[in-house]
Amino acid sequence: MSKYKSLFLSDTGEHLDALEGNLVELDRQPDDAERIHEVFRHLHSIKGMASSMGYEDLAHLAHRLEDLMSPHRELGLALDAEEIDLLLQSMDEFRSQVDALSADQNPPPISEPLLADVEQQIRNLKRRLPAPQVE
Repeated sequence: MSKYKSLFLSDTGEHLDALEGNLVELDRQPDDAERIHEVFRHLHSIKGMASSMGYEDLAHLAHRLEDLMSPHRELGLALDAEEIDLLLQSMDEFRSQVDALSADQNPPPISEPLLADVEQQIRNLKRRLPAPQVE
């Protein structure tokens, strides 16, 4: 796997750069469907690459952020300011992990408070979702 590490680091860095740019734009226009799709796609790519490399903490965080983005993507819901802030905080966590890997260090565990915040945002979002229509 070590021969693929540099490719992983390069590709992940590109995805994180694109993610951050999309999040800045979503901060200005939180209902931009194309940006929401882009954020989801970048998170999906990071999740897959991290998982294939055995970086399970990174894959787990990306997966939970995908779960946060899915209703926005599927139902066209705008992101709220707290969700965008949380996504930006997560980008900092991803960068910290990637920086440690780049320096051939073991990355620290993903921040438990960050993971708890992600879980709370997912619960909050589920409460905001429209009730399913019964026919």
